[in-house]
Amino acid sequence: MKISIQLRCGENKLNLIKSENIRKCINPLFFFVIALLIIFSLNIKEKAYIDITEFFSRFNHYILPFAIVLGIIFVFLNRKTINNIIENDRINHINEQVKNKEFSKNHPKLNQIPVIKILAKFIYNHGWIYSIAFFPLSSSHFFSFI
Repeated sequence: MKISIQLRCGENKLNLIKSENIRKCINPLFFFVIALLIIFSLNIKEKAYIDITEFFSRFNHYILPFAIVLGIIFVFLNRKTINNIIENDRINHINEQVKNKEFSKNHPKLNQIPVIKILAKFIYNHGWIYSIAFFPLSSSHFFSFI
């Protein structure tokens, strides 16, 4: 009985090692294929690159399904990380809703003025450091169009 348990544990370790090796190969390969698709879609018309772009444009219809399959495998192999990111986003969204309700209760005078209410809620939710960086950038962008 102990031998079979140890054997199963060893097989699980081998499967983990194999899936980790596959993940290490698939991730860069997927991004490389996506980069190739982007480069091939640029349609460069310079004399030095015309031959190369025409040659590779013939293979574009082979690369696209390959990229789709790699993308599916990429998502499948990284599904735990993706699920963790989604769960963290849900938790952050719930925390932000709670903070918005707290702001209305804690600052009723600021809550009466519409423009100041929006800015104050933004500062309250995201913090001072982010707000100090965001407001000058957004205001300079706004005034550059005027």
